[in-house]
Amino acid sequence: METYIINGQEVEYDTFELSNMELFDSEVRRIEAAVRGLDPQRAADSDYIAVLREQADNIMDFFDTVIGEGTSRKVFGGKVNIRDLSQAYRAFTQDVLQKQRTAFAVPSTSNASGNREQRRAAERAQRRAAARHAASEKARTQTDAAEPV
Repeated sequence: METYIINGQEVEYDTFELSNMELFDSEVRRIEAAVRGLDPQRAADSDYIAVLREQADNIMDFFDTVIGEGTSRKVFGGKVNIRDLSQAYRAFTQDVLQKQRTAFAVPSTSNASGNREQRRAAERAQRRAAARHAASEKARTQTDAAEPV
């Protein structure tokens, strides 16, 4: 279990629990899809406040879904400040991804060929990365299939 600081509040999140990893990945993809789906004309018109409200709601839902119900209220205190929400989302997702990359990074060796143990460790790391990728693709496919058209 790792500790993260979100908007000045400390929260615990199990970064390496596989179900959490799948949920995190699918929620990040959901947020990205929502941002891609924004209508630029609507955002430029007088309806821009509604667009910002949708973005804020999506980010608060992200935290409540990924970390746990009530997290957005704990972290943001019931306020809906789009700047704080956006910064917190960006910082949290970058922190989680950095911890995952660091944990699964294959150490470089000074000897290009490496010894047998190092080669086997690198092969295992590649298999783990491929399995993580397959799991995230499976979660994305299941999420895409579950979303109404």
